[in-house]
Amino acid sequence: MSNYDPTRTNPYVGTLAVTIILDNREHIVLDGSHIVDLYFIEDIFTHVIIGKMRFYDLYNLQEKGPLTGTEYLSIIYGGNTDKILKFKLYDIAYTQTADTNPVAGSLVEASFVDTSYETMIETIYSRSYAKGLTYTNIVKSLLKNIVGWEENNINIEESSNESPAEFAIPYWSVAQTARFLLKRAVGRTSRTSGYLIYNSTQGPISVNVRTMNWLFSKANEFDPESYHFEPNVNDKNGEYKPNKILEWSIEGRTRSGTSAIFGGRWRGVDTAKGTLDVISYDYEKGVAESMLIGRKALFPNESDTSRLVSNPGERNSIELKAVLYDEWCKTYAAQNQVSLVMQGNEKRYCGHLINIEWPSYDDKYEIYHKQMQGLWLIRAITHYFSPNQSFPYTQKLKLIKNAYTYSKSTQLLQATNVNVTGGVRTQFLATD
Repeated sequence: MSNYDPTRTNPYVGTLAVTIILDNREHIVLDGSHIVDLYFIEDIFTHVIIGKMRFYDLYNLQEKGPLTGTEYLSIIYGGNTDKILKFKLYDIAYTQTADTNPVAGSLVEASFVDTSYETMIETIYSRSYAKGLTYTNIVKSLLKNIVGWEENNINIEESSNESPAEFAIPYWSVAQTARFLLKRAVGRTSRTSGYLIYNSTQGPISVNVRTMNWLFSKANEFDPESYHFEPNVNDKNGEYKPNKILEWSIEGRTRSGTSAIFGGRWRGVDTAKGTLDVISYDYEKGVAESMLIGRKALFPNESDTSRLVSNPGERNSIELKAVLYDEWCKTYAAQNQVSLVMQGNEKRYCGHLINIEWPSYDDKYEIYHKQMQGLWLIRAITHYFSPNQSFPYTQKLKLIKNAYTYSKSTQLLQATNVNVTGGVRTQFLATD
């Protein structure tokens, strides 16, 4: 593992310190050379941060502990600044590595989760709330009073619609309860459904309750430093700029994966009126209601409302529409994904907007790629540490882009709500 450089002047030197905290509060600091690899993943479609570490047990942990999955893990890491994250060990396995002594230096494979996992995912509750609270009011109360989040570590987009009278949690986990409520919630800022609840490394570790459209909007934070394919260079002040893309891949699409976004007829019961509602919803409506980070939608207008989808019933037609758009916008956003491998940087976290200067294939006439250039949303990051790499650590970014920045295609739908902040380059627009 890389050594510590307090000056932060060498881009190939950083920090990694891993400590296992036993039940008896004894701290075991792992030597970097004993760690085979370590990674953890944050994802806007996953509630908690999860990870795995492999290391050689040269500390007699099995006898000292033994390790049972109730211990904590402290990770201090950084290439530019130090971050300190705390996790809980979740699953542990040992493999023999020596013939002479079958237990000495055994390889330990340990899975870990962030400290909110148990109260968020595994524990079930029953609790009631009176009328008058919004859906996000209830979710925020659960996050603070049951999961244990501090106020300043909760980032939330407030909803505009209120919960039903006397809402009661029927022995569900916080995650299950939040999914049920947020599926029906309409964001006050975005004015649509499509809520996500996820943990990220923004700050220390924070919990985020945001709609997809909020994440794609100008309200979200945008990294002003572009990502590029050029060699790492220093800026005019001599500062090292690490946003070089080391590897990339584009995930393919399948017809079966896109069929659901073109529309259908949702049949559900309006329980307030006692009526059967049939709502037609198609691709064109979904695009019109979405905040797109580009001027052209991903597909031609192939709207099809022949598919019939049943729904057991909602409180009213507003929430029936919220449920169907919640499903639609998340499925649609996942249709255009790119993976990048980058030198690790602590400023990156899932849910963050970045700008890619993607070069054109036809560089004789164009500088930037019309479709790929521009804003992308970081869906997930895998932070990876290994002694077999030159950087302090690497990050694999999974990005999503719900529109093309620009396209000459007349078949693609024109976006209604557009955010291209910092993502438009006149070098290619001037030629059209």
